[in-house]
Amino acid sequence: MASMRSRAAVPHLVVLASLSACAAPTDPQSSGDQESGIPTTTANPNTGEGTADATGGTGPSRADTTGTTSTSTTGVITSSTTAIAEETSGETQDIPSIRFDLAPPPDLALEDTGDCGGALFGSMPIPPNMLIVLDRSLSMTEDLDGVLGGTPSKWEIATAAIDEVTVAFSEQIRFGLMMFPGASEECGLDDPCDAGGVFIDPAPETAEAISTQIDFSGACALGTPIGETITALNGYQGLQDPDRDNFVLMLTDGQPMECTDHDLEVAVAQLRAQPEDVRTFVVGFGSGVNPTQLAAMAMAGGTARDTDPVYYQADDATALQEAFADIAGSIVSCDFLLAEVPPDPADLYAFFDAELVERDPTRTDGWDYDATSNQVTFYGSACAALQANEVDAVDIVFGCPVIPEK
Repeated sequence: MASMRSRAAVPHLVVLASLSACAAPTDPQSSGDQESGIPTTTANPNTGEGTADATGGTGPSRADTTGTTSTSTTGVITSSTTAIAEETSGETQDIPSIRFDLAPPPDLALEDTGDCGGALFGSMPIPPNMLIVLDRSLSMTEDLDGVLGGTPSKWEIATAAIDEVTVAFSEQIRFGLMMFPGASEECGLDDPCDAGGVFIDPAPETAEAISTQIDFSGACALGTPIGETITALNGYQGLQDPDRDNFVLMLTDGQPMECTDHDLEVAVAQLRAQPEDVRTFVVGFGSGVNPTQLAAMAMAGGTARDTDPVYYQADDATALQEAFADIAGSIVSCDFLLAEVPPDPADLYAFFDAELVERDPTRTDGWDYDATSNQVTFYGSACAALQANEVDAVDIVFGCPVIPEK
């Protein structure tokens, strides 16, 4: 994976500070939402309420499925389902299985954490943005043998794989959805080579909204305007977030054919040349793709692999699921931004699922602390375990190697 800027991320982060050394953390700063520069039909990830796109279509609504958070006027969050504010959007989201313990004011009794004693404070994960760009041309309704209407169709296999990856990585990645051809939901108002539209902007916890939108929209009997669609993302503000990494995951089962007004390699390179670099993962599904074109896109998009082909090629359901999981895992951050600066970094300890992870100052395998960024970063097999989604709980403890009671 290409090197990425430092990001805080992933599951369950608890930091234990010395009673005599730390103060309550300050509130994270947030900024307003960014607006898309291209037609969108956006489903709110928390309410499911759709808003009209440029063609007048309206997205579906769905029930709120967020959890319950226990809070007090002191700002101490103690339940296993936690509401946090996104650093850049100001949104509030519920993240199951993650607990952020914020230090209460000094005049209140502190939680007893055993032999270490101390106050607990948390960290704000900053997951990357990933916009899924899904081919919904008519050929996606064929099965993998090319039979129109055969089951399971490529569309059914692809949407099931999208459901799986967006649920599995819902806490680590902010997913969005763009479909092509056509920017309208039902394609009825679009020309064969019209660029696709963003239906759901990258945001926290969008798995259900994406699944609902895909089911509502379906496939289109139009062309395969890959170049037009990627070009339309140039300047799209949903992927110009300076506070996190930004990615495109494009899946197609075909070739541009008559839609050749835009060079695919150039279109992808233009995304990387924006003020905020956008890298593009490319997935070919089935035998109808052009390997040369997709390889050029992967190389220009900064995601070429040391394999043949350099893009992801999937010819069955299992291979597609594995490709999506590999891509998602590769962008999960191994950096953890601490809410407070430890008085003595030598007294930091890290645990995966209650097992001590050894510190490695050589930054080869284990973890280390960077004072400049105030981040703990995992390396080697430890980072690989995080990216493979194999770690349920990460605890970073200050003072002594004892995990506070959850």
